[in-house]
Amino acid sequence: MFKPARGGTSEFDRRCIELGIEHITASVRRSTTIGKIEAFHKAYEAEFHLFKLHWSFIRYYNYTRPHESLNYLTPAEIYLKQKV
Repeated sequence: MFKPARGGTSEFDRRCIELGIEHITASVRRSTTIGKIEAFHKAYEAEFHLFKLHWSFIRYYNYTRPHESLNYLTPAEIYLKQKV
């Protein structure tokens, strides 16, 4: 059960720490951050039906699918400095 923690660590954040996941939140009044998330959701809604598994789409989106906003590179090529 998720219980927000005011001034402390929430159960969600504790679980992220256990799994080695860095929980990054959007900056307040930064539409560019939210825009990236919205672009992902738009692509997911349009393309996820082509994949049997959710993680197959995630892998495709990050490692195979070129992104116009990234000069037709993949997120892995930009953020992980991996040429795929």
